[in-house]
Amino acid sequence: MEHWKQCYKIGSITVFTDVDATLNPLLGVSKGTIEKSGSFNWSASGEAVFVYLGTDKDTPTTYLTGLKNGNLSGELTGTGLTAGVDFLEFNPVSSPDGGFYNGSRSTEALYSNYFNLMIDKNNWTHNTGDGEATLPISKESFTILTTNWLGAISSSWTDPLNWDNGVPNSSSLVIIPDLMPNAPEISTSTNAEVGNLSISEADGLSVLSGSLTVYGNVTVNAGSSLYLESKVTASKTLDAATLILNGSYTSVDDNSFFYFTETFIDDTSEWSLISSPTVGELIDGNTGEGNFAVFNALQQSATNYGIAFYDNSQSDSNLRWDYYSKAEVDVANTSAVLTMEQGKGYSVLPNSALNSDTAKGNLGFKGDAPTSDVSITITDKTATSGNAFNLVGNPYPAYLPFNTAVNSTNLLSENSEY
Repeated sequence: MEHWKQCYKIGSITVFTDVDATLNPLLGVSKGTIEKSGSFNWSASGEAVFVYLGTDKDTPTTYLTGLKNGNLSGELTGTGLTAGVDFLEFNPVSSPDGGFYNGSRSTEALYSNYFNLMIDKNNWTHNTGDGEATLPISKESFTILTTNWLGAISSSWTDPLNWDNGVPNSSSLVIIPDLMPNAPEISTSTNAEVGNLSISEADGLSVLSGSLTVYGNVTVNAGSSLYLESKVTASKTLDAATLILNGSYTSVDDNSFFYFTETFIDDTSEWSLISSPTVGELIDGNTGEGNFAVFNALQQSATNYGIAFYDNSQSDSNLRWDYYSKAEVDVANTSAVLTMEQGKGYSVLPNSALNSDTAKGNLGFKGDAPTSDVSITITDKTATSGNAFNLVGNPYPAYLPFNTAVNSTNLLSENSEY
């Protein structure tokens, strides 16, 4: 038996992973927590699952709904549930091995109205081969409001006159078409929320030191982009742009997600410790906009670029900073093989000259928005003669509270025991 606990926004999607057996080390859930007890082994077909109220599996007080991937054979006895009314009998064939809901997620005025759509087996697509063929499971949120960007008044996200159906909220399907008078901007102190987001505007959507929370999916269509920008407002103070994405990120073009940040308030150019908030940031390849080193005009020596990672395994302290050479970086894009590792920290020396594109100390990242958990291996000095220091970084375009004055769950206090 599995027990799942979660508290999350209505309309959002929860995905269970590797639920074939309790011993599967990858068993998990995208929201909340899952606990194992007793035996558990889902078959490819013929399994019934119930959602109920009660203190435990042996004392349910009310059955809410459920499903079976096959024909019912007495499973609803004593539950008060009826197939096609409040229980999904998913049996378009005798033994469906997998399936997914393919009905509407944006046409209803109330979330409760979707229940009737989801309980109808005709709104499901099935397969009889391998259930893996249904993957990936869509994380598109269910929404009860569609609003389109007009941009008639300004670029302000919060002005209702810039929308045809009101300022978006967490239950909104948000569509930003192309060729509007003004492109949308989410400014400082604005905490924007959407259900799902589709961007087609050529100038994209800009998050300028504000925050955007997407409870479902983001789609960036051809020729568009999602742009985030953070500013240093005082010493040791960053007004950080934030994207929190609970669903998937899809883009037609490469490098449609951008994150720019200042490293110094006075346009100074010094060494900075960074990690990439994007997926797929190349370090090598020197064609067109090039790679991270070329795109940001990192300073160079006679042989190296101003970018390095820390190698704690080196016994010689002079070798622990491993710099990328010009020979590694300046190659054709077709040969590019070096990608910034998510969660890995790098030391970089940004551009030293002011120009029309980049100010001193500014850094730009491009790629895809991250949507999955990130883990990174760290080393200690038990097996080597290193010093036990590791350079790691935040792999997401969302800030982590660091100083102890912020709250009780900042990075320092959470890791103090280590």
